[in-house]
Amino acid sequence: MREVEHARGNRDGAYAQYVSIPAKFAFPMKSSVDLQRACVAADAVSTTYYALKERVGMKPGDSVAVFGAGGLGLAALNVARELGAKKLYAIDVRAESLEAARKIGAEVINSAGKEKLFKELKTLSGDGIRIALDCVGKAVTVEEAFNTVSKGGEVAVIGFTLDKVTLPAGNFMGLQKRIGGSWGCPTRLFPEIVKLLEKGGIEFDILINKFYELKDVEQAFKDLEAGNITGRAVIRIPH
Repeated sequence: MREVEHARGNRDGAYAQYVSIPAKFAFPMKSSVDLQRACVAADAVSTTYYALKERVGMKPGDSVAVFGAGGLGLAALNVARELGAKKLYAIDVRAESLEAARKIGAEVINSAGKEKLFKELKTLSGDGIRIALDCVGKAVTVEEAFNTVSKGGEVAVIGFTLDKVTLPAGNFMGLQKRIGGSWGCPTRLFPEIVKLLEKGGIEFDILINKFYELKDVEQAFKDLEAGNITGRAVIRIPH
């Protein structure tokens, strides 16, 4: 039953010209959708859509802070904007990532060398950030995200980490804050995501930094490890 709920990334052979998948995981889209770009929606867009819509219950008019403006974070900013966010904040240490976030409409904060960044964010937003997403996966970003949100605020941890996180327990009770994890996306939400793609609201030219041919997939991984990919990269499959 779990596989029906979540499309899981556990099938070998994706870096190939052909790959078979269960029919229940295939969703029709209008021909106007550019599949060479929309292919990243099955991870970056869908993961952040689920986190925002269901895990933290974002509402139109909410202000949203995204920690980490890589491929996942840029998608989160884009999705939050399309879901009606009033204000977007992007936090990262890389200038190129922050510039991409600015193009999506976020107010950007370079966190390099800064401690207790949440104080700056609270001042900047008038303590108005209700939703925060951690798209990094480090103890410090999880802690900053939790401390950033206002009373009644919610945090979704999307970045993976085994770090031990220290949070002020009084904020769970006194400030009624909530924090939880978010992983993948239930397939029942994919029809909604397809409509989002068909509407044209996802700026793939910002989300996608590079294209590679299938024969160069090893170089793509090297570039990713070296930090040479700002958002997402796409492997072109020959027909």
